[in-house]
Amino acid sequence: MILDIANAQYTGEAPLPYGLYRLHVKQASFGPSKSSGSPMITLVCEVISPEEILTPEEKTYRIAGLEVIYYFVITESQSGKVRKAFEKLGVLSVLGRIDTDSPETPIAVAQAFDKLTFSAILFAVEDVKRLLPTLAQRAARQPGSPILDDDGKPVKLGWDIKANMDDILGKPEFVQF
Repeated sequence: MILDIANAQYTGEAPLPYGLYRLHVKQASFGPSKSSGSPMITLVCEVISPEEILTPEEKTYRIAGLEVIYYFVITESQSGKVRKAFEKLGVLSVLGRIDTDSPETPIAVAQAFDKLTFSAILFAVEDVKRLLPTLAQRAARQPGSPILDDDGKPVKLGWDIKANMDDILGKPEFVQF
């Protein structure tokens, strides 16, 4: 088999400009958060519109199919934000009360988000490798200095897509594009 890598379309992380995007839920799951152990719903979504973006540098990237992940940690402190997002997604009537101990909950979560399409504001920030912050940087709440390559340029890891539950706008039929 021969793979034509030179002419492949770039569909991975892109310098996603701040804007309105339409997303489709590919997978919804329920389980404990790895960091806190709190109950969490994870939505693995893909961008369906727009199919391409034009960056300020006049580069075109195909973003249809780009993966975006939302994490809804179900805690008392997050319950207001989760409720608001679920209202906008039209799933609050089904997921307004979550029994974290029930074996039926993962099934209910998957069914509630099955074939769901919604609109959200997304953007990406460039992910740069950094040194640990110095004491002065920590005191000023600044990140560490960028790690530089042999040419003196920052080492970049790509783009980190910011998908915040506060930026979910709702089902497309309620949002104007």
